[in-house]
Amino acid sequence: MKYLKILMWPLLGLPFFTACNDDDPVFDANADAFVMVRGSEDNGSPEFAPAYYVFANSGMKSVDVTIPGSPDPIELEAYSGLTSTFALEPEDADYQPMPPASGTYIFDIITNKNEEKQLTDNLESNFIMPTASLTAAVEENKLTVDWEKVANAKAYIVRMFNDEDGKLMFGTNFLVDTTKMEVPVYSIGQQGGMTPQPGKTYRFELQAYLFEEGTTQNHGVNIQCVSTRQESIVWESEN
Repeated sequence: MKYLKILMWPLLGLPFFTACNDDDPVFDANADAFVMVRGSEDNGSPEFAPAYYVFANSGMKSVDVTIPGSPDPIELEAYSGLTSTFALEPEDADYQPMPPASGTYIFDIITNKNEEKQLTDNLESNFIMPTASLTAAVEENKLTVDWEKVANAKAYIVRMFNDEDGKLMFGTNFLVDTTKMEVPVYSIGQQGGMTPQPGKTYRFELQAYLFEEGTTQNHGVNIQCVSTRQESIVWESEN
């Protein structure tokens, strides 16, 4: 099962850095190392993998992260050509039975001006598990997604994918204090440019978020853990 891009849907629109009228702003950035958790496909036991992000107010040439206990840096990649955002998200093979090492993660940055910058992020050993239940149904031209509350989760994101090609069709912003999402069916086509078709299979994903202690704003940075669960449904016509 391919778990697609984790965070870009809600995060690219967030105001991480204050707008400035200066044509040559002072470089500023935010680095985040956090844990992804999912249920394994064979027995449902949790699997863990690290994810890394750096968001900046101007372009970067390269970003590396050095993890606790390892001398070898790991290279991050520019996200879709956006040199102000570098990331490295886990592939299926990166998930393991044990969580990533806790401690200080060191991010070394070279800016577009060839300046060398260094940021750190402390990863703690706090995790949240995937939801125990996730369902999706269509009735009266309305899509309803329900899930079981995740202990200690502070926010959720719901996403919908075309099961054939993995393309993202619909995604929410951060949802808080709820275990249900309802949207009219027409809004799915408006957002993703693809209208669900009867008889086709679509995959729904719930992401549950735990933020670092003391985080009070800008959900999406200072993340501690993201857990995911996916379920598929066959889209049924109401006619």
